[in-house]
Amino acid sequence: MKITKNEVVNNQTIYYVEAETKAWTEAVSKAEKNLTKNLSIPGFRKGHVPENIAKKHLNEFQIINEAANKFIPNLLTEFWKEYDKKPNENILEDTLRVDFDKASSHELVLKLIFDNNPEVEIKDYDKIKINYTAPNVDEKEVEFEFNNAIRNDYMLKPKKDAIIANGDMVKFDFKGFVNEEAFAGGEAKDFDLEIGSKRFIPGFEDQMIGMKLHEKGEINVAFPKDYHANELAGKEARFEVNIKEINEIIKPTIDENYLKKFNVPGLKTEKDFKEHLKKEIFKMKNYTAKREAITTITNFIADHAKISYLPTILIEKEKERISNDIINRAKTEKMDLDKYVVDVLKYASKEDYLNKITETATRNIKITLTIMHLIDVLKIEVSEEDVNYELSTMANLYKVNVEEIKKNQQLVDNINTYLLNDKLFDKLIALNAKN
Repeated sequence: MKITKNEVVNNQTIYYVEAETKAWTEAVSKAEKNLTKNLSIPGFRKGHVPENIAKKHLNEFQIINEAANKFIPNLLTEFWKEYDKKPNENILEDTLRVDFDKASSHELVLKLIFDNNPEVEIKDYDKIKINYTAPNVDEKEVEFEFNNAIRNDYMLKPKKDAIIANGDMVKFDFKGFVNEEAFAGGEAKDFDLEIGSKRFIPGFEDQMIGMKLHEKGEINVAFPKDYHANELAGKEARFEVNIKEINEIIKPTIDENYLKKFNVPGLKTEKDFKEHLKKEIFKMKNYTAKREAITTITNFIADHAKISYLPTILIEKEKERISNDIINRAKTEKMDLDKYVVDVLKYASKEDYLNKITETATRNIKITLTIMHLIDVLKIEVSEEDVNYELSTMANLYKVNVEEIKKNQQLVDNINTYLLNDKLFDKLIALNAKN
């Protein structure tokens, strides 16, 4: 394979890629044999048609098309290997279309057509009025997540004094009453509770402190006003409890060897692990905190960016992605698509729905191209360490080996893109937080 030339035509870059003659002629010969083998002609058994007769029923177009279908994927792989040695920053790599320049039984030259990066202009991206307050992470939150992470490795030892203290693991029965009537979900037998974990409603665990083994008693609390069960929210409750076991919790030794189970690089001490947890808590809280700001920024981009042209192929791909998502949602709801887009999505008609998809896809591509431009202008970069951290977090979440995840190049590329976008929005939020 060799790239004979490339040329820029209007908004496109075209590479001319020539196949090695020997490899191509062998592919053509193999294609002809395969077609002959599967040829059905009256009077002959399939696969036993004489060569001279078979040739009369095959034309060069069929043979070349058969050969090309098998040959081109490998040719493209070779092209990308060569291209990666000297990438072209002016093209949009995911806009590739393949066409024939020359195609015969002895020669194959492909035209690889790419759309060029459009010119993007976006002013005042640092003068956007946004609503954002960075979240705080306190030590209690970190301690809570730390204990959750290591809870499965607790060892329990019966307490000698058999009196409940903060940090003990208690097994007990309970039954709750509101207005002296038992309520659904308010009763359990042999329930294990770590005192101080705040798994129960406020005040419950505090009142258990000081109770003794086999003691039967009452706990009086009030459900929070924002309690998830509306029928209980804000109401006074009485719980009958029976203490059956009181155990001292022996926590695992937090060292480098123990921390390997979490698949996070660089963890050696308890302090390291808590710093990691603090970072994860902040990330989750910040995701919610900056959502409104990101929406404001993307709306600004959509309204103010000027782009020389929008590649049609990207818009069509985005339309297909949006459409497939809606089709799958309709299938999940077991509804006809036409009915779903009108009754559920509230479009005036299917035609209105198709028009809106085109508008949305066009807007999305405009935003994406502007984001790419800003990543370049603001020199946003993602380090290998950043990617490895995300991969390790994912490996820990799904309980798989991080090296197995790294083999999925598409996933690695997606994470890299996600991190670039995330860092860009963090930068834009920082630039505009003062406005």
